[in-house]
Amino acid sequence: MDLVLSLVGLDPESVIDYQDDPISQWFLENNEAQALVNNTKPPSEIDASDYAAVLYPGGHGPMFDLAINIEIAAITSQIYLNGGVVGSLCHGPAGLVPVLVNGEPIVKGCKITSFSNAEEDALDLSSHMPFMLESKLKEQGGDFSAADLWEKHVVVDKRLVTGQNPNSAAGVAEAMVDLLS
Repeated sequence: MDLVLSLVGLDPESVIDYQDDPISQWFLENNEAQALVNNTKPPSEIDASDYAAVLYPGGHGPMFDLAINIEIAAITSQIYLNGGVVGSLCHGPAGLVPVLVNGEPIVKGCKITSFSNAEEDALDLSSHMPFMLESKLKEQGGDFSAADLWEKHVVVDKRLVTGQNPNSAAGVAEAMVDLLS
């Protein structure tokens, strides 16, 4: 497993919102996890043939960097074409926006989910986003579904796994592991 960094470095403020979460605490205290964080790789060091899966994380960051990163999109496309699994969570599907498979958006014709427009509106953050993720995925031909605000919702379509919000994280991980087994 490797962590790949796109345009910007790690945000030291990113742990504040989740500092009391037991899973986040475990991650921050786990030496193996921290070794991954402290040794991220640039996309130029990634050979897609070495990977069986890719996971796009949540948080608002992917809306601003992964959504326009052609290099990571090309890696993802190759992993998928090689028979790999592609997963994304919350705002992570923004990273799928530039991913093309055989010249078409990876989400075209697939059942998918992401952080919904309603959730973005509920946080009063829609005006701060470069685009509305749900709307963009629909524009690209994704068959979008969403649960009620903040409810767990995981969608699996072939080898594409998407989760609506942070409450869907465990479900995305479980679905990806199942597909890889």
